[in-house]
Amino acid sequence: MQAEKQRLWLVTENLKRSRVARFRRWTINERLFSDFRPDSEGLACYLVVVQFEPVALGPLAIPAGVFADARIAGLPLGPLGLAAGATIGAWIEYALLRGRLARNLGRVGAGAAQLGRMFGSALVAAAVGYGARLATAGAHPLLAAALVGLAFGAAYFLAARVLGLAEARAVIDGIVRRVRRALKLS
Repeated sequence: MQAEKQRLWLVTENLKRSRVARFRRWTINERLFSDFRPDSEGLACYLVVVQFEPVALGPLAIPAGVFADARIAGLPLGPLGLAAGATIGAWIEYALLRGRLARNLGRVGAGAAQLGRMFGSALVAAAVGYGARLATAGAHPLLAAALVGLAFGAAYFLAARVLGLAEARAVIDGIVRRVRRALKLS
């Protein structure tokens, strides 16, 4: 019996050590891999921004690209290019990280049905937030921002709850529990 316990302990310890070693290798690889991610975002930003506005790097001047003459209300679209480049870089980073996680951990992601429900909730929340923005047009900007954010968040969680997202159900149920508990204490 003692030998069996000892053998089981050795197997368990070896399993723990191999998992720890695998996790350490993964974190080291992730650390090395993460050094590339800011570069991919920066490169994407640069490639998109240079299409809208010229970029000067010391004595080197790179002329604007395809959208050099595009303007809205007389303003250049460089900030739009910066936002678009950051978005493209973030998606590249997401794809690279998701691929690495899938190789190391197995299937990752929410799935198409759940992503569709999240996207639907976001559309509903965006419409409600836009309506709140129109309703608070004359208010102080900080008050308007708080009300729009509150309306957007509430609409998102309610729509997600109605569409059956488990995370939204957990958040709303937690809030309801706290409110009920607070009302009982009063």
